[in-house]
Amino acid sequence: MEIGRTLSQYWERKGCTMAKQWDIPLPAATLHPAVFTALVSEQPVSLYLTALCRRPWDSRGGGNPLRGLFHQQFEVFMRPAPANERQLIFDSLTAIGTEKSRHEIRFREDYWDIPELAIGGRGWEIFLNGIEIGQITEICEVGGIKIDPGMEITYGLERLTQALGLQKESPLTECENQYWGYLDQTVNIDSWYDLMAIYRYECENALDDQKLLPAIDLLNSMHHAYWIINRRSPMGSDEKTLHRSRMQNLCKRWVTMATGAKADAIYREFVAGTHL
Repeated sequence: MEIGRTLSQYWERKGCTMAKQWDIPLPAATLHPAVFTALVSEQPVSLYLTALCRRPWDSRGGGNPLRGLFHQQFEVFMRPAPANERQLIFDSLTAIGTEKSRHEIRFREDYWDIPELAIGGRGWEIFLNGIEIGQITEICEVGGIKIDPGMEITYGLERLTQALGLQKESPLTECENQYWGYLDQTVNIDSWYDLMAIYRYECENALDDQKLLPAIDLLNSMHHAYWIINRRSPMGSDEKTLHRSRMQNLCKRWVTMATGAKADAIYREFVAGTHL
């Protein structure tokens, strides 16, 4: 995607390093292992990446180009956070052809979070020509634990193409339609409850053995199963609270265990050798 290449070049000029992609369903680029470890790293970090994300709750069968199961996020994370983040956004959008004189760009204050994992922070939603195309977030909490804040910038690549008038329909209409049918009609809820329990058990095993990277994957998989279940058969308030508490506790354990050198080691490998 040309927009992705242009954003990559822009953020490389700002000193960011490309991180490797990852191969499991992620609800948001924030939960990519490179970003997740960067959040709790004790070193200055600056990275960018493109993450292939899946959001079961957003599936519309391709009927809404702004809502879909599959989407690509271009992610930037920097700590310490630059003081001129809005100007960086303006300049990055100018780089892809959205000069302020021809396009409406505005910000709306927001608190962004992933409540199931107690991750969040304050920032701004970014709108281009009336379409929300990204967010700036000063993430200050992971697993309910306060962290040294860093700046996350997320662009929705499909939403950018919509806002610029480059694409009118979902690029994955048939894929979206098949998954929409599966999620709303075919999915076996009991099987997904079993899978969620397995992912939880194996995440606990990985943490017990201090295997941090598998633990991230398993926590993401548990989160994905949780949302597939809720898409098909929404949980009651008490049950939802129970499963959220379990995921938050696993996330808290991970942060407590990973902070410092262990997280730094994983982060360095994700940003090493990415020119290959």
